[in-house]
Amino acid sequence: MKYISIAPLEICKKLKSFPCSITPPQIATTQEESVTLLLDFLPQDFSEAKIFLISSEVFEQIITPVQREEEIQEICNLIAQDENLAIQKLLHYFLAQAIKLNASDIHFHSLKNCIEIKMRIDGELREFATLSQEFFLPLSSFIKLECMLDIHEMRKPQDGKFSLIFEEREYDFRVSCIPTIKGESLVIRILYKDTKEKTLQELGFDKDLQNALSMPYGLILVTGPTGSGKSTTLYSMLHTLKDSRKKIITIEDPVEYDVAELVQIAINEKYGFGFQEALRSILRQDPDVIMVGETRDEETLSLLIRSSLTGHLVFSTLHTNDSLSTIERLLDMGAKSYLLSSLLHLIISQRLLPRLCPHCKCKITHPLKKLPLKYKDQIFYEAKGCEKCNNRGYQGRILIYETLFVDEHLRELIHQHASREKLLTQLKNKGFESLFENAMQKACRGELSLS
Repeated sequence: MKYISIAPLEICKKLKSFPCSITPPQIATTQEESVTLLLDFLPQDFSEAKIFLISSEVFEQIITPVQREEEIQEICNLIAQDENLAIQKLLHYFLAQAIKLNASDIHFHSLKNCIEIKMRIDGELREFATLSQEFFLPLSSFIKLECMLDIHEMRKPQDGKFSLIFEEREYDFRVSCIPTIKGESLVIRILYKDTKEKTLQELGFDKDLQNALSMPYGLILVTGPTGSGKSTTLYSMLHTLKDSRKKIITIEDPVEYDVAELVQIAINEKYGFGFQEALRSILRQDPDVIMVGETRDEETLSLLIRSSLTGHLVFSTLHTNDSLSTIERLLDMGAKSYLLSSLLHLIISQRLLPRLCPHCKCKITHPLKKLPLKYKDQIFYEAKGCEKCNNRGYQGRILIYETLFVDEHLRELIHQHASREKLLTQLKNKGFESLFENAMQKACRGELSLS
């Protein structure tokens, strides 16, 4: 079923009805009484049209993309009058829509006949619109000029950034351009600068985690894939530690949140100022707490361990699947087991999963998945879709996590290079809750779907 543009879009939106076929004539509507009014704007043939009743959710799913295409076309029509103004308005339209939808990234992918535009919302890449191929070069050139990049360079990757104000709020935009066999691919990452800092409890962590941050020195790692909220967790930890008697220095690529009380350093690989160079330098700045945005290589890890040894509390992130994999990865990266066992204090492994929309989620009593016996009589929920969640069935995201506290018994096992099975047995004896178990708890509360 699709919208046939033989009636004004605004009228169709107002009456929540639209023509969906010309031969034979057919009309889709959410309320039959609106059809009589819509017929005034349609050809005579539609007086005998077949009527299909659809839900409001289906209506929005069909009309929203049509409205977007019309708005984009309206801006594109300005090209003949003033190309620069039209391209600027086009870019601002995409950025404003992304901010409205709370998207983290906008993807512009040049295809053979068109530009494919997608947005990452709640961790999921969704189609937003398509644009005629003729607009790609002026649009990419305008974006590059905003970032002060070379508009003639299309054979090498380029990275840049720019800032804009929308509705009296400033946003930073990071741009990545990369050549492809069909042209270029541009991705704009949106950084919501003045986002309110959240406490660990607001993110969903237990109170036990806050107590673990009272250590004077040691290594704390937050792990998970890209987009799992690691940076947000790190900043919440630093927020907990903020104190006029402590000097906290961060090294990041780039600085994602501007926090007045912290000394924040943005690395610049182009000028030879990477994580390693920054970390070596800041040890002479007399910090109490150090946060390194990412542990990328053996040398950075070595410097983190050395910083911990000299009495600093050190935070960083690592791309691993779970807490136990983190220990294996650190040892593979060359960390000495005797140093790791004495300095490693806490590992958090986390993910962000789609939260079920509280307005439309529906019960399922016989899930198809094979689950442990303790969940046998549990009621679970699945996604449905409504206007409040844009017919997705999900609204926002929820954190699932596991926290591995390194106690004396675990230190001994790490020192001995114990197997994963031995480490897991020790953790289970101490009541360790895995990512799966944490997710199941939230599924039982109706916050997550089993899928």
